[in-house]
Amino acid sequence: MKRVILVIVALTTLLSCSSDDNTSTNTPTLPTAVNIGTLIFLKNDYNYIGFSNFSDTNRMQFEYNSNNQITAMLGGLEVYGNFDSFENYRFNESVVNNITYNGNIVTVKNPFKFTMYFTSEENYIDYEISNGQLLSRTFYGGSYQTPVTYTYEYSGNTINEYEGTMLKRTFYLENDNLTKIDLFIYDSSTNEISSKRQFTFENYNDTENLLKDKYFIDGAFLKAFSENNFSKFGYQDYTYENGTFVMDGSHFYYEFSYDPVWNNTYSLFDIN
Repeated sequence: MKRVILVIVALTTLLSCSSDDNTSTNTPTLPTAVNIGTLIFLKNDYNYIGFSNFSDTNRMQFEYNSNNQITAMLGGLEVYGNFDSFENYRFNESVVNNITYNGNIVTVKNPFKFTMYFTSEENYIDYEISNGQLLSRTFYGGSYQTPVTYTYEYSGNTINEYEGTMLKRTFYLENDNLTKIDLFIYDSSTNEISSKRQFTFENYNDTENLLKDKYFIDGAFLKAFSENNFSKFGYQDYTYENGTFVMDGSHFYYEFSYDPVWNNTYSLFDIN
């Protein structure tokens, strides 16, 4: 009888430990802030905001609800002076963007693309996200007199972005990380592709990207497709001639001056 009791106690202890291990393993690491200097703010999906505008110590803080969902971004970019200049942006810790959830729809009020020009609470973007995949983005307000929706189709390691039936961008992934994006430019008179800008993302390390699938975070849209963190970003322009893309002279590359690792002085994320 004593042997039976001892076996029961041992099995109970083992199952309890196993349960504890599973609980700790499944607990997500939640970032309390992100280094804003490692984000990429695109003014119109074509032009980026210069990295020299930010300090490595600028942090965008996050607030959470009881479901571990980000409900607010505290701190972000503001425009000053002539908003047509790509240099007239600066970090302001008082910038607040609120986030709400309704099923698969994540809504962001007054994201960066709107706060450049508008301040009305009616400006917002809906992101439809299912199982970590971005299915659509819909823009409301501002210069959008009617809502504009972008949809996403997945095929292997590529993702195509459409506005209606028009292909806008193709995203390419390798080893669960975004490596390049082709942004297509169309001739306004013929609606035919006339050129493209190819963005590249390089020098990934093995640190976890805590903004994976967080497409709705300002400046993190392009990071959200990747499991890990890159430290080199750039683009190259191409013209479309006789059915072939030909490289032209317009290009840009930026490499972070530090390694984006956990213990670096200017780490990517702050965590609890």
